[in-house]
Amino acid sequence: MNQNKEPRFTQEALLSALSSYFGEKIIQATKRRKRLHGGTVGEVFLVQGKATTSSSKELPYKIIWKYTQKWNRPGDPLSWRREYDWFHFSPVLNLGEYLHLPTCYYQEITEEGNHLWMEYLTGASGNSLTLAMLQEIAFQWGIFQQQNMHSLKSLEGKNTTNLSFLDSELSQWYHNPYDYDFLCSDQCLIPSHIKNTLRKNNWRGGFSIIYHYIRSDECDLPEHLKQMITHLNDSREEIFLKFSQLPEVISHRDFWIENIFYKGPIINIIDWDCVGEGYLGEDIASLIADDTPTRYLNQWFEPIFSSYRQGFLTNGKTFPLEKKDVVMMILIKYGYRLMGGYWFADSQKEKDDFVERLSIIYGWLKRY
Repeated sequence: MNQNKEPRFTQEALLSALSSYFGEKIIQATKRRKRLHGGTVGEVFLVQGKATTSSSKELPYKIIWKYTQKWNRPGDPLSWRREYDWFHFSPVLNLGEYLHLPTCYYQEITEEGNHLWMEYLTGASGNSLTLAMLQEIAFQWGIFQQQNMHSLKSLEGKNTTNLSFLDSELSQWYHNPYDYDFLCSDQCLIPSHIKNTLRKNNWRGGFSIIYHYIRSDECDLPEHLKQMITHLNDSREEIFLKFSQLPEVISHRDFWIENIFYKGPIINIIDWDCVGEGYLGEDIASLIADDTPTRYLNQWFEPIFSSYRQGFLTNGKTFPLEKKDVVMMILIKYGYRLMGGYWFADSQKEKDDFVERLSIIYGWLKRY
């Protein structure tokens, strides 16, 4: 999205959303908006003000407006409308008593993208989530995935199927999407120490600069950590053959602490842009390791994994997922990302944290 151009919505769309929100005709509304999240494709705003009903009542409101522009994601060209389609499919799911996704009050597709008007949710989120909360989240998510395995057949032919997503998370690091000369130029905003490394090495071709860096003498990470990541490529076929034997479940695919709002006992889950079929355990890998403070990783892994297992077994007879499977998923999802963070880090303190996180993952692989 052009960052100089703010996305816009029509007053008619706002009134339609508020009419559904209040369950009565809204004829007028004041509005002010606050950006909650903005990225290359998705923009999320809190819109609030006062709505006037046809009987002249004035009602305060808070509502979420999410705009996702059209884009051609490689291998997944309709991803920009996945959440839009999901709200049409989700009513057939069994979310249980405690899981909740935001109510969608109004949605529309325009030439530029899709607009969703949704419930504004609150609760403990991000680093305010305690281990006890995370265990309950994992437990309920295990129940959900087991209970809705039969719903996978209903996904066939819909814009929610993307089973190869985990594979693409690894593949993205093997390809260079940027012009090498631009990365080396003064116009590029990457740190100067990165540009200097690129200028003295000829890492052109199909692979990403992170791929080249970790395999070079320029990378000063401990050798065992470098080998842990590079081994992914050598053992890729074996790893995904093992994953293919796991049950296929409905996966959120962005199941991390910032997309969950715990308001006990209700668990609100947002951002369903990437939802689809996946392997058992992918979401728990994210819940355990995506932006979790490093100091908690070791003490949280087993309790969260165990709670997930217990939830899945509540209505199931077997749980074929092993701890090492989840560790491999974590490594696939975050290994190269942590490596890139280490290289781009501005301070030694940041570098040390990335090394510690990678060392913890290495320890898990040895332990499990």
